[in-house]
Amino acid sequence: MTKKILVVDPDAQFTESFGLKLTERGYLVKCEQSGEKGLASIPTYRPDLVFVERTLPDMDSDQFLSGVRYPMSKPNKDVPIVVIGSRAKDKEFLEIHNNGADYVIEKPFTDISAFRIVDYLIGDISDEERERLEALI
Repeated sequence: MTKKILVVDPDAQFTESFGLKLTERGYLVKCEQSGEKGLASIPTYRPDLVFVERTLPDMDSDQFLSGVRYPMSKPNKDVPIVVIGSRAKDKEFLEIHNNGADYVIEKPFTDISAFRIVDYLIGDISDEERERLEALI
């Protein structure tokens, strides 16, 4: 079954470009430009992975993470979430992780960096390859 990725970022040019690259790698991709639309699409789209920009026009990534993770009875609360940030301090990265993000990636990032995270979180790879990727990300 094809894995689904949701990309939530207000930059339409970024979501179009990044979404196309993910599609070319065989993923189904849905893009949203606001946190509210991203949260609303999760129950029906049921993504296997979410990329979300740290600062959205209508909320920040902490609010988005809270909307996905809590209450704990939500069916999609365990979906891996990668927060896309820029120039965050180590303390902020730690807070983002503590609030429920699985990874934080800084813009601008390379395709290889993003694909390593995708492969690690939802790729059909061996345990050995997963361990190798874990050392790289």
